[in-house]
Order: sequence, then C-alpha cells, then structure tokens
Amino acid sequence: MHLLLVDNLLYEDLGDGPEIEAEPHGGLMSLVAVARAGGHRAEIIDPKWEVLSGRLQIDATAPDTLAALIAARSPDVVGFTALGCNFVLVIKTALALRRLRPGMPILLGGPHASILHREILERFDVFDVVARHEAEQTLLPILDHLDDRCFAAIPGISYRNVAGEIVCNPGKPLIEDLDSLPMPAYDAYPIAAMNPPRLPVEAGRGCPFSCTFCSTATFFGRRYRLKSAGRLVEELDHLHAAYGYSRFKLTHDLFTVNRKKILEFCEAVAGRGYEWGCSARVDCVDEALIRAMEQAGCRNIYFGIETGSRRMQSISCKRLDLDLVAPCVSLAGRLGIETIASFITGYPEEEAADQADTLDMLGELALRADGQTVGQLHMLTPEPGTALIAQYGERMQLDAYLSDFNLPMFDPATRKMVEESRDIFANYYHYPTLLPRAGTIFAIELMDAVRKMPRAIMRYLLNAYDGRLSLLVEAARCWREAANPMLAPTEPEFLAAFAASRFGAGHHLHSLLRYAAAVHRVRIAAKRAATASPAKPRRDAGFKLSRGSAVLNDIHDCAALTAKLDGCTSLLDDAQAGVRTALLIKADAATDEIATYRIDGTTASLLQLFTGPKAYAQFRDEAGGEAWTWSDLCALCAEGVLEACLDSASSGREAA
Repeated sequence: MHLLLVDNLLYEDLGDGPEIEAEPHGGLMSLVAVARAGGHRAEIIDPKWEVLSGRLQIDATAPDTLAALIAARSPDVVGFTALGCNFVLVIKTALALRRLRPGMPILLGGPHASILHREILERFDVFDVVARHEAEQTLLPILDHLDDRCFAAIPGISYRNVAGEIVCNPGKPLIEDLDSLPMPAYDAYPIAAMNPPRLPVEAGRGCPFSCTFCSTATFFGRRYRLKSAGRLVEELDHLHAAYGYSRFKLTHDLFTVNRKKILEFCEAVAGRGYEWGCSARVDCVDEALIRAMEQAGCRNIYFGIETGSRRMQSISCKRLDLDLVAPCVSLAGRLGIETIASFITGYPEEEAADQADTLDMLGELALRADGQTVGQLHMLTPEPGTALIAQYGERMQLDAYLSDFNLPMFDPATRKMVEESRDIFANYYHYPTLLPRAGTIFAIELMDAVRKMPRAIMRYLLNAYDGRLSLLVEAARCWREAANPMLAPTEPEFLAAFAASRFGAGHHLHSLLRYAAAVHRVRIAAKRAATASPAKPRRDAGFKLSRGSAVLNDIHDCAALTAKLDGCTSLLDDAQAGVRTALLIKADAATDEIATYRIDGTTASLLQLFTGPKAYAQFRDEAGGEAWTWSDLCALCAEGVLEACLDSASSGREAA
C-alpha cells in the first residue's frame, strides 16, 4: 500500500512576510519507518517545502493546490497531521482531496486531532480514521484493516464503522521504550535541498509538569521518556555520515528533566565535534550540568519562562523560581551558549503589574550586553486539552488579530467555519482578560519591532526609560493613541517616528532608530534578492539602487555612534553624538553583515536618483550624463550599490 503523510504548514509572520523554516518532522519520519518495515511504500509531502519551492502559495488557492500535489503522487491512503494553528488548511485540503479522489481513505493524527477526535469526526466527515496520541503501534493495524473497516481491536483510534457510526476505541497509545522505534526515515525529506541550519532529532517525549496553558502533557502524557545516550549518539552519527550534518536540534519539550540521563548523553557525545541545542526549564539545570552540556557541544538552549510575574507563575502552574532565570541565562551566555527566553502575555488573570513584570524581565534578558539571549513575546493562544480551555472556553471571543503562527482565514467561508466550531478552532480565539486586549496586542507588536533592531541601539533606547521595557511600551502606546501614526507598531520605522516626537527629529536617538530600521530593511531585501529568480531585463529599466542598499540623508554617523554606546547608562550629549552626514548602507545576504559608508551630500543625492523605475534616464536628465561615466556605474554595480537592469540592445545604445 502507498501511504502519503502530509506535514504541517507552519510559519511565523512578524510583519515582513512569512518566515518559513522547512525541517523534517520527527513523528512523521518515525511513522514512515514503521510503515516501510511493515512492507508498505511510505513518503511525506511537506507544504512548507512546497511554498519555498514556489509550487504552493499561502493564500485562498492553497487547499486546492496542495490537494492536487497530493493526488499527483497517486497514494492509496493519505494521512494528515495537524496542529490547531494550521487545522483550517488541513480540513480544506482534505475536502479538496476528497473531490479529486472520492474513494481514497483519509487518516488524521497529531495533537489537535488526538484531543478533539470525536468533535472533528462529527462535524467533518472527510476523515475516516483518527489515530490518537503516539501512532507507531496502531498505524500498521489501521492500514491492514482499511478495506474491511474491522478496527474494533485497535486501541486508541476513532473511526466510522461500516454503518457510518462514530466509534472511539479506548486506550492512549504510548511508546514506553523509544529505543525500540526504527531509525526515522530522513530520506522522506529532500534534506540536501532543504538544508536546515540544524537537523532536528527526536530526543524523547512527555512532560511531567501541568502548566494551565499547555497541551503537551495531554498529547504525550506526563510520562517523561528519553532515548538512551547510546541510541541518540547512534542517530547523530548516522545523520552525520548520511548528510554531513554536525549541528542538531534535540527535540523534547524538557530535555533536561532527568539529570543523570543528560550527563550520560554528554559523556557519550563529547569529542565528536557535534553542536546541538535543546529545551529546558531553568529549575531543571544547574551550573555543573550547563558546563557539562557546553563541553559536550551544547550551543543553544530554549527556556520557556512564560511570565516575569511571580503571581502569574503560581496561577499558570508554571511555578518557576524567577530568581534562577538571570543567573542561569548569564552563565550560559558566558559559556557561549545562545539562549532563547520565551514569554507569554494575554492570560485571563493577568493584571497591569504582571504584564509590566514580564516586559521588564524580557527587556532585561533580551537586551543583555553579552548578546547571547534572544527574547520572544507571544500572545497566549487557547489550546484544546488545557486547564484554561476547561475554565474559560465558553467565554472565548474571536477578533481580527492573528497570532504569529496561525494561518490566515483565507475567505469568508473559512471564517464561517471557524465561527461555527469554536472548540475545534480555539487557536483563533482569545480568552476574556482583565487588561484591554488592544494594549496587549500593541505590546506584542512593539516587541516584534524591538526584535528587529540592533541590540546595542535598543538597549540604549531603554536607558531613556530607566532600563524598563514596560515604560517604553507604555510611552509608545500613549503616543500612538494621541498621534495616530500611519505606521504599524511591527514596522521598524515606528520606533523612529516615536523617537522623533519624543526627543526631536534632530536628536541622535532618532538617527540611531532610523539607521536601525534601514539596516533591517536592507537585510530583508538582500536575502529576498539572493533567493529570487532573476528578473527579465526591460529596455526602460535602467539602473536602480540595489535592493540590499539604502541611502540616508541628514543623519548622524550611526556606525561610529553605536560603538560609543557600550556601557552607556544615560543618553549622550550632542557633542558626543557627532555631526550629521549622509550614509550608504549595504547588506551582504551571505554573511548577514552590514557595511556602512559616510558619503557626501552630492553623492547621496546622485544615488537617490536611482530609486525610480527609469532611474538611469532620470539621472541623465537631472544630473547630466557626463557627471559619471558608464564605467563608474558598472563599478557601482560590481560593488552591489546599483543594479543594472538593461537588456543587451539597450545597454549597447547607452554605452555608445
């Protein structure tokens, strides 16, 4: 039997367009390996890779296109995995696939389906079987009985019997010994083409904690399991030999819960030259363990802090000792380990002081001088199977705001589907809150802008607000309400406009934030230009300023000024800020480095003539063709400042 499994379409959108990181799905690769061992042909289609390859668009056409791509592979059975944030696409794709292949069985699995299996089957008859929880032990029996529909003996599945009735077999399949699973089928993904920066390796499953907002324990159970050190190293060695990878991401929500097992892994992997990252709680590591992890190749740790408020730590049942956070992150930074400190806001019980504590801790960690911490702020998303859903689910509300991971509701029909099944599409809703939702959204969106700025500049901006991110957010929110600027808080230019109002357009802090916004823009543009297909030359195109370059007039020398900011605890005076000048900024897509050049006003004015669709002609008309020669322009193209967009006939005419 030919089984085709469909991965999730996941991306993050922080205002600059979707950011997609295509990487293998550990659970699906495990299922492919199990199916192949049972004599079946099994493969995976990844919508993320289809988007990156240009075969799939993230718009209303996505379900039909994805269904056609699935059908083109001629599978005998298709299995979808689903999270709440992409379930609208799963359903619409399955419906489109049913129209293309009416008699083909369609299976469903994953966390969302495991928790809402009956509700999904009752409202969407497109799915034949839901494999709940960990499906490695149930997949082969399901495939063996698709023809006769005799599923009664298979634990932990939900299905329609031959009479069309929904049956939910008891059981919660769980793999006790993860070492017993076959080697995941990494060849089901185009690893070489995808080229993820770190190859994910499933290290274990299960979470023993009970946070009110998280559904991980509901899906995987509270039974904490970890692959043995020998098995993990065997997988790393296999992937290194097969694909040349030495950098890995060990996937487990809480890798370090069992200290003894982690030390065993560190001892086994040390000396192999591998670099790896993991997730942990700050109360499940200590100095000796972090040092052992670093010596064994650990280079990245994700810490879910979730709230900087002691009160909310208790209410959310996260129950971290917040006094451990700064020392833990600081130690990791000193050892060269990058840390990600992730926070959530939007809790139903959260008060203004709680949110301020979260913002201030986030600012303190994310803007540390060592530069080793990445700060994240996310909106609380209702998740099925959580204590918060049980308490507040009936009072959830739907608005136009989409969290950074949710797929858009492509059309009115999709929105209607979301409105009619609040429990199934809870990710699109929000809980009632004590704080105004608009203010919470603003805080999250402004933090998105902060994340786009060079760390030294944002740390310097905080100096004007006693080092407290909460005070900056509140000041910017009040200004936005009063001034009603056209810019969205997620746009880097928003903070520059705020600084111009707060400190004056001539202030060096305004210059720094203008510079920071331009740096972000040219980095994004350079990366997109590097991956885009070459544009066809047009006769009237002429020259234009490179997409990875920008010219800034009447601005302080921000590159030199930034070097003076280190260690500053208050704003510099005007004399220290230096004179105003013009700057040319260039981004290197390959290295992500920024080059900044001071240029005179005449050169800046000339370069800005190359920003229109007929820039070279405009340059000749306004500046005179004799000012720069053809060779001068070609030299600027070679340096990446200008792009030449002339066809051969046109270039010959202009050269003459």
